[in-house]
Amino acid sequence: MSLTSLQLSHPMYVGNNNSISSIGEKTLETTGIDRETVHFSEFNFRTDSTGKIDSFEMLFSGIQNGREVSYRASLYGEDKVIIAEQDKSLFSDSGPAPGQIFNTVHSYLQTVTPGSSPNISFNLENGANIIFDSKYVPVYAVENGQLIALQRIAFIENEVVHYFTICNGSNPILPTIDDNKIVGGSTSGVCRTCERNCIILLHQDQLPKARILEYG
Repeated sequence: MSLTSLQLSHPMYVGNNNSISSIGEKTLETTGIDRETVHFSEFNFRTDSTGKIDSFEMLFSGIQNGREVSYRASLYGEDKVIIAEQDKSLFSDSGPAPGQIFNTVHSYLQTVTPGSSPNISFNLENGANIIFDSKYVPVYAVENGQLIALQRIAFIENEVVHYFTICNGSNPILPTIDDNKIVGGSTSGVCRTCERNCIILLHQDQLPKARILEYG
C-alpha cells in the first residue's frame, strides 16, 4: 500500500487560493489515477470559527496503470494532505464523479462570504427511497454553477441518490426519525424536526432520478 503527501502553500481557508476544489484536483493528480474513472465514496470538510479548514477527507477509487485502486486523502496539520492507498475490496464501485463533487463545492462556497459562516460542515451522503421537502430543511439543486431552490423532490424507489449535507454551528446534529437518516433513506416520509442551520444540495446529475421535482 503506497503512502504519499501533498504539501500546501499555506493553510486552507474558505475563499483563499488553496480552494477545496483545487486541492481535490491536485490530490487526484498526485496519485496518477485516471480522472475519468474516478468516483467518490466519501468527501467531507469542516471549518473552524475563523473559516479555516481544520478537517478535510476524501475517499475515492478509479483506474491507475490498468488496475483498480482506492485512496484516502486526509488533512494533516494545517498544510499537508496525506494520501494513502486503501484496500479496494472494502469500498463501493459507484459514487459521484470528480466534476459533481468539485462543482458542487465551488458553487456552494461562492455563496459564502469569508468569515460570515463559521463552523461549516460539508458531507457527501447517499441513500435510497429519499424525499426532501423544503418545509423541513432547505433543499437546493446545483445547476450550471447556481444554487436553485427546490420545494420538494422525491426519488424513484430503490434508486441510490448522492447528496450533500451542509450545516453551520460548532456541533451541528441532524436528528433522526424512525432510525433512518434525516429526510434521507426513509420510506416513512420526511423529517419534521430538522435543524434549521442545515441545507441539502443535489448536483443536477441526480435530478433525472426524481419521480417528483418541484422548484421553490
